[in-house]
Amino acid sequence: MGREAATDSAYHSFHESEVRTTRRSYRGWWIAALTIGGLQSLALLQVVQQQNSLVTQLTSRPSGWTQLTSEGYSANIGIHGTTHVPLVDKPKKLLLGGLTPTADQRFRGDCWLFSLMGVLEDSYHRYGVDRGWLAPGVYVRLSRQAFGIRVMEQCRQRPTIMCPVKATSTPDGYRNPVLWGNTTEGADERMLYFMKSLADSALPDAVCKYTDTNAGESKCDGLEKALEWNPLHFNVTSADMLYEQTDIQRALLQKQRVLTLGVLMVVNEYYLPCTAETASHYRCSPGTDARCVPCPIERAFGSVVSGGGCCIAVRRPMVSMRGEWHHRHRGKLILLGGHAIGIVGYSDEYTDEWGNRGGFIIRNSWSDGLETAHGSSGRGSHTAAYYMRDIDEADEALACPNPHSPRSWSLCKTLADCHNPVTALEANAQRRPLTLRCIDNSADMFGVCTKNATYFMTNLTEWDEDGLFVACFLWGGEKDAPGHGNVCAPPMLIDDLASIWTPAVIEHLNDPGLCGYNFLPYATLDKLRSRFGGNGAGDFNIEWSQASYASQKNLAIGGKFAGGGKIATFDYSLLQSSTRVLPTIGRAGLSTHAVDKKGNLRPL
Repeated sequence: MGREAATDSAYHSFHESEVRTTRRSYRGWWIAALTIGGLQSLALLQVVQQQNSLVTQLTSRPSGWTQLTSEGYSANIGIHGTTHVPLVDKPKKLLLGGLTPTADQRFRGDCWLFSLMGVLEDSYHRYGVDRGWLAPGVYVRLSRQAFGIRVMEQCRQRPTIMCPVKATSTPDGYRNPVLWGNTTEGADERMLYFMKSLADSALPDAVCKYTDTNAGESKCDGLEKALEWNPLHFNVTSADMLYEQTDIQRALLQKQRVLTLGVLMVVNEYYLPCTAETASHYRCSPGTDARCVPCPIERAFGSVVSGGGCCIAVRRPMVSMRGEWHHRHRGKLILLGGHAIGIVGYSDEYTDEWGNRGGFIIRNSWSDGLETAHGSSGRGSHTAAYYMRDIDEADEALACPNPHSPRSWSLCKTLADCHNPVTALEANAQRRPLTLRCIDNSADMFGVCTKNATYFMTNLTEWDEDGLFVACFLWGGEKDAPGHGNVCAPPMLIDDLASIWTPAVIEHLNDPGLCGYNFLPYATLDKLRSRFGGNGAGDFNIEWSQASYASQKNLAIGGKFAGGGKIATFDYSLLQSSTRVLPTIGRAGLSTHAVDKKGNLRPL
């Protein structure tokens, strides 16, 4: 399994299930989560099915938890009957302001944690700015590491179905089949409302470093001391679960705050033409290969079938290097797992590469580039403003050039043109890589180019109606590498080119403070919901104590503790060291920049 498979393989939240208080419902919730996500072992499923006593334990809630009565749940989680008034004069697009930057979950399956912390971070910013306690141009980065540890601690003390859980490697017979709170792999974001004991668990990011792997998920030196003097305190006064597009848009418009979104993820199946010309690259045998499947019925594949060829099925993830989530309208959808993200806006006008018009702008927790790939060539993203069409391609490239994506590569027609210094200068000024190197690292296409040789892309031509392209390249003409020639790659997805060629030199990477946003079409979300179920958005109303803000620290006299005639105060040092400037992107364009002699853009 690749990186992202490991990253989110344990996410097991089933967002359409209500939290009920009967043994049968709890067991059914687990079965649904395990079956739909396909994300935990069958052994764990069998163990949980047998544990009536354990499930019964989960129906009781010690102090520190919101009581899960049907009346209380309906009143606070918003599943009671409502009348949905149509949105009148709804704007065609909306993007929330003052968004805090994305964060990278790295190699861990704690997307739920990043989704929750994004909501907490944004609520802290908005709550403080609205009351004059925080400057609009700054934000406080909260610690994902510390909050994850606190969740594990609370879940060990008071296990609940919303907690992260894993199977016991050496089960103690019937009594201890699973370990509660011993992992951050997978959880339900709704715990933010129910787990009231977490109200003092939000800590500034400076408390400890986030670890890249699960091996260090419990490590945070200084955590106890930081909790003792922590000024941050929040209260989730209400929460709501939303499932329809209109309801989510209404919440964004009326509440003006970030929503969580639990969404199921799939891989799409595509079909590559196996012919005499492509057989060596696909390593297939036309007509006789056991992997052969019927080709799609469309004009591009007509010559394949008539020539005795066949098609080879390949699977690709649903998120492209353009940051667009998509599904195949005429192909198989294979369930991969689940993921938690944040909804920050919508656009009814943006159209993606696949022809889907309209969708939600989402804040993700993945880094960009080749090293993040699982089953694909890599990942990419954009600014939220890009999906609003508030800035053009040239401005966007200043923040999110996505150099690994073939969509970003510069074209040249002849070898003389490709080697012309002016061509190189213009390409660098636009942050579009020109010189490419063959890495020949694809899992499905082989020997298309000569490894480590230099190439230039000359064209990118659509081959069929379903995402396959043909790209042609000029050999760079190195004297020490004779025998190389110009090549045209067989039909493949644009992203697949990134596993065969890569920029020879990468001078500009995506700005993590501005990039990290994706686009999720309404059509794709609807397809996932109708096919698999399980997609829901969470809306949390969060209040923060006045003493949570450094500007109000004089109000914290008396703090948390007073004893022996001595009054203690909160410690704001971590809060102050975790306060950062809120990044912004301008719309002025290239006219506000000058190009230096190396082709780099410099502000005027």
